[in-house]
Parts: sequence; C-alpha cells; structure tokens
Amino acid sequence: MFLAAALLGGGNLYMTVHGLRTLPYMNATITLSEDNITIKRGVKTFSVDWASVKKVQHVVSTQVLHLYGDDGKIFLSVTEQLKGFHLLVACLNEKSGLKI
Repeated sequence: MFLAAALLGGGNLYMTVHGLRTLPYMNATITLSEDNITIKRGVKTFSVDWASVKKVQHVVSTQVLHLYGDDGKIFLSVTEQLKGFHLLVACLNEKSGLKI
C-alpha cells in the first residue's frame, strides 16, 4: 500500500520540482540578441553568450525548458506558456547549435 502511494505521488513530485524551478523567472524580462540572452530579474541583470549555453533540457511532461551555462548550473528555466517561447527555441537552435 505504501509503495503504491509513493509511486502515485512520485509523478506529482517530479512535476512540482521542475515547475518550482521556473518561479524565480516568472517576472523576469528576457531579451534575445544576436550575441546573447539577457535576463533582468528585479534590479539584477545578467547576460549569457549563446556559445556559453552548454545544455538544454526540455521536460515535455512538465512543459518546462531549463538552460544550463558553462558552469553546468541552470541559469534560466521557463515554461512553454512564456510569451515568445517559440522564438527562444528558434534562437537556441540557430545561435547555440543545441537542438530541442
């Protein structure tokens, strides 16, 4: 009985973990340019060159896209509901060479 409950809750936990990673970027302004992605969160602004995007993880079941930088850490997580999501994916494919 416990195993069944754990397995049924495992999917919810998986989806929740990926969804929670997008929270810090909910009110962020994401700007795409020829050279980089600029992310403005409140008063903090940082840019990541396209060449520095080393890994893209698209979690289809949760509709979340994670972008990893040179250091192997996630620098941006967004949902497919992001306005301009398809533009972000197209730029990632073209500029970084990573396929989603």
